[in-house]
Amino acid sequence: MANFSLLKYKLISEFNYVRYKPLFGTSRVRLYPEEILGLLFFGVLLVLSLKFGTMIKGPTVMVRAVINAFLIIVGLAVLSGKFGFTLVKIIRNWIPIIFFLLAYENLGDLVRFINPHDADPVLKRIDDFMFGGVNPTLWLEQYIHPWVSEIMHTAYVNYYPFLPVIGFALYITRDYHKFRNVMVSVTIGFYLGYIGYLLVPTVGPRFYMADMFTVSVKGTTMLSAKVYDMLNALESTRRDCFPSLHTAITVIVTVYAYRYRRWLFWFMLPVATGIVSATIYLRYHYVIDVIAGLIHAAFCIWLGPRVNAWWYTHITGDRVLEDYPEKLDIVEKGKRLLGRIKR
Repeated sequence: MANFSLLKYKLISEFNYVRYKPLFGTSRVRLYPEEILGLLFFGVLLVLSLKFGTMIKGPTVMVRAVINAFLIIVGLAVLSGKFGFTLVKIIRNWIPIIFFLLAYENLGDLVRFINPHDADPVLKRIDDFMFGGVNPTLWLEQYIHPWVSEIMHTAYVNYYPFLPVIGFALYITRDYHKFRNVMVSVTIGFYLGYIGYLLVPTVGPRFYMADMFTVSVKGTTMLSAKVYDMLNALESTRRDCFPSLHTAITVIVTVYAYRYRRWLFWFMLPVATGIVSATIYLRYHYVIDVIAGLIHAAFCIWLGPRVNAWWYTHITGDRVLEDYPEKLDIVEKGKRLLGRIKR
């Protein structure tokens, strides 16, 4: 099946190459959508940082971050295209995830300068309206239990190792075109979500409604307290709730697991359900944040493969197999090793 998919992609690639003659079809150095989006987003952050530089601590830090991002992305593209080092290719294929984190950290105080007005009062009113005047976060207090809280904290923190699972499953079997669909959809999800943070600054119920709560969401062990402290330390951008990227990115990777690795989907589904449920239970998000996250996920899942297809056709040609490792089929190596052991 995998060989048939590769053959199909090659035939489609050659047909489109002849028909459209991609802009950089003959170049050995190619940039992909997730890399271009990363450079563009860091460029926007640089412009904003310079604009508000007199009030933001250390704008030169942002300048260095943009320069480093440019050098790393272009440098990896050149090394990958001209020399084809396997390790360089692997780093290049996965480094967009690092840039998601760097971009998030560099949002910093910019959120307050783009829109100084928190959207929490409006979002809370929307939640109240949707539930007939009853606030769902307050209503959930009657169901809060220490053991449930422990489970929810565990689920919420598993968001971070959860995200690469489907990508890794596709990557090690060299199903690179499907891997790229996941990567581009996730990239769009993060960067558009960050724009949402800038335009709709929101601290979430845990801060805005803190005086209204009468029941703690702490668990039965120190784990929940450590998780809470860790998340507060990691989330330097406090106004980061709309849309809920915990919801959006979780749904994106879970849907792709359903499409591409159905057996893996059934293992991911309970964790994904727990992550999305925890966003509301632990008061990190309003219900409307989660709904926005679901809509956002649907859009990114729809757009990602189309961006890739357009890119292959009009920009670089389908040269994915040249920019990804040729020998990385860990599954097949494992099967051969087991066969030798049995003999």
